[in-house]
Amino acid sequence: MYLKNKQRFLASQFKLQNNKTFILPTGFGIAFGGISFVLLVMAIGYGNNLVYFFVFLLISMALAGMWLTNKNVDSFQIIDILASNVFAQQENQLEVQMQNINLKSFVWDIELSVYEKNNETEINHVDEVQIFKKAYVIWKPMQRGLQPSPRLMIQSRFPFKMLRAWKYFDKKSELIVYPERKGKKRIPLGEGNKSDNDLNSRADRHGLFRDFREFQKSDLPNRIDWKRSLKHQKHF
Repeated sequence: MYLKNKQRFLASQFKLQNNKTFILPTGFGIAFGGISFVLLVMAIGYGNNLVYFFVFLLISMALAGMWLTNKNVDSFQIIDILASNVFAQQENQLEVQMQNINLKSFVWDIELSVYEKNNETEINHVDEVQIFKKAYVIWKPMQRGLQPSPRLMIQSRFPFKMLRAWKYFDKKSELIVYPERKGKKRIPLGEGNKSDNDLNSRADRHGLFRDFREFQKSDLPNRIDWKRSLKHQKHF
């Protein structure tokens, strides 16, 4: 059972954009491809079988890495997101529950974050996912009220850092964002005679009183303190 004060979103509410995993080479991957191409030209020019073998070994490693990187992200799936009280203009923590749909192998080196254009967000690194795991992402909504759920981005460069695969999780649902919290968390308490003098001057300035005073015609009779009135022989 989940806590009642949490907003729960089921995986059925998610919609994968284009239902695809995208993949592109990283800077290291581009350099790796350039070196492989140069070695291939050298192998063709010199007719050296050893260079041919080395080039095709590098190409086979790149193809195997491409397949692993793509399958690593493709096997990752979000099944639930939980959010406690979410406040505007504040970094809120969203709990993401994830699973590995490929039970034959682990999911490795996943980067999970909230995708926002022109805004850097904190990335949570998930080392491995065997079957089920929880992680947390930071989301900072800018406005209060009923806001659309944030888009999550899943990416990975496993295993050789030559390629980067990613996909987005979009959810057609909304959640309540409370107004920004301002001020101090605790009410400051006065100390010593200075605080008493401040309270007395503030009471006099606003027409209030903190002690007993004599009864006036505009006062209600049920506000009379009869014990003190009998003691001083005046109505207080």
